[in-house]
Amino acid sequence: MNDHSEFQPLETPEHKDSGIYIETFDNLVPVKCYDGCPGTPITHFVRFTLHIDGRRQLQVPMMITDLGQ
Repeated sequence: MNDHSEFQPLETPEHKDSGIYIETFDNLVPVKCYDGCPGTPITHFVRFTLHIDGRRQLQVPMMITDLGQ
């Protein structure tokens, strides 16, 4: 885990046995807040297989962001 984020999903016990694998980006993904100020960079993501209306989308990446308090 790098020092750029307070969000630490890899260390929470509820994720260990969930079958969800949290991956780390090689580079930080910059974020802007609603007011245009820089936010906490995104460092992690997960991949899901989505089933919608009988169709399947494999390995859809979804970023994990710190939403604050």
